[in-house]
Amino acid sequence: MPFETSAAARKKIAVIGAGITGMGAAERLADKHHVVLFEAEARLGGHARTIMAGKRGDQPVDTGFIVFNYA
Repeated sequence: MPFETSAAARKKIAVIGAGITGMGAAERLADKHHVVLFEAEARLGGHARTIMAGKRGDQPVDTGFIVFNYA
């Protein structure tokens, strides 16, 4: 058929958001497609992050998945 593409055809894919899901999707797709990852913030990871806490600021604490977004 004239509109079919081969299974090996590389597609151009935009992934919006470089949180854990966006980065995972981009990584999985990148082997077979041309992927561009877009992120509005200056850092990757979305809500996933590690902060330094404690009196001396020497205790790493992961805070990423404490956030719950209501739809």
